[in-house]
Amino acid sequence: MEKVEANSEDCFLESVIPEIRAVKDIEVLSRIIDGLKTVQTLEELRQIYQRDNLT
Repeated sequence: MEKVEANSEDCFLESVIPEIRAVKDIEVLSRIIDGLKTVQTLEELRQIYQRDNLT
């Protein structure tokens, strides 16, 4: 069996998945999907959903 190493992208996504799961607003989820294509940092991604979903 081949060992697969986690890359930085995997770690990046794993750190925000619980936060994104908490988002219930479909429009915000849509912005998150669009943002995944363009953001360069975890902070940029968080800004997309934290501005409307302060919990």
